[in-house]
Amino acid sequence: MKKQQKLFFVQYQNFKKSYFSFKLIVCLSLIFSTSLSFAHKNDKIVPTSNYSVERTEKKEGYTATPDIYKLDVVKGLNSDTPIAAVPGRPGLISGTVMQCPSITNQVYSIGAVANATSYIWTVPAGWSITAGAGTTSITVITGSSGQNGNITVKAQDASGPSAVRTLAVTVRPAFNSGAINTTGQTILPGGTPTTYIGSATAASGGEGIVYSWRSSADNYTNNILGATYATYLPPAFLRATTSYRRYAHNYAFNASPTVSTGTWTVTVNQLAKTTNNVTSTFSVAAYPNPYNETFNLSLTTSGIENVNIAVYDMMGKLLETHQVKPEEVANLQIGNNFVSGIYNVIVS
Repeated sequence: MKKQQKLFFVQYQNFKKSYFSFKLIVCLSLIFSTSLSFAHKNDKIVPTSNYSVERTEKKEGYTATPDIYKLDVVKGLNSDTPIAAVPGRPGLISGTVMQCPSITNQVYSIGAVANATSYIWTVPAGWSITAGAGTTSITVITGSSGQNGNITVKAQDASGPSAVRTLAVTVRPAFNSGAINTTGQTILPGGTPTTYIGSATAASGGEGIVYSWRSSADNYTNNILGATYATYLPPAFLRATTSYRRYAHNYAFNASPTVSTGTWTVTVNQLAKTTNNVTSTFSVAAYPNPYNETFNLSLTTSGIENVNIAVYDMMGKLLETHQVKPEEVANLQIGNNFVSGIYNVIVS
């Protein structure tokens, strides 16, 4: 039997018992999904309109009766003409699945696929590939908030592309540091603020948000120790008008703190109380500040009444009290054996 050029295996067998009954494996050039029949004539395989197989053979003085055969399609390869296979499906795509908007230099990659000559990548709408197209690793710019979708990749060679590998990605909302209330409060010198600075709008745009607070006392340079919540109660014993701002960040997408909208001001009313046209003055200061062992108070007052002194920690716990004459205040040694921290001193 003569070989055909583009081939796969077809098996057929005799269903009619005759002198010419046989079972053959032959090669054909087409792939079929159902059983078909072909004619075998003079050692040649040709299709017939009635999908049957006819075999005739001439002998001396005799012509065989045609036999009818059924053919069952069996996939296979001709050893002389192999069919090239497409590359295998790429492995898992590595890269960040939860992104912030419009972030540059984000890398997604796969391992090399055997026999692949190039790779076909796609990214969600609004994203863009800036480097690496056609290779195992691409660099992208993420899209805007909400431009979610799939990153896909196929390996390919001359025979075509492989099955696709997909990675779902999400672009979270842009980071927003929120806003604080701005009502403010007015107190007397050395007074205690009683109103928390409220959070008008919480920070958003990622998990693990961290808050901090700063004051105008150092031009909003340093974080206030222990102030790490969305709200804040200013410290007691303020002698000067002081403003406060909140900052927020998260370590994944907004590492540098950004200021929330709004400023809260505690106004210290420096007006002295006047009685019968006599002005009463009262001012006090702590020194040294900060201190190592103990600190002192410097009191200026026109009054003669006893002075009450109370020291609290930042949790509001009373640690030390004194009641002395005005002239005895300067001799007090306060804060001995306190642990490191910030303390509120109330003098009245």
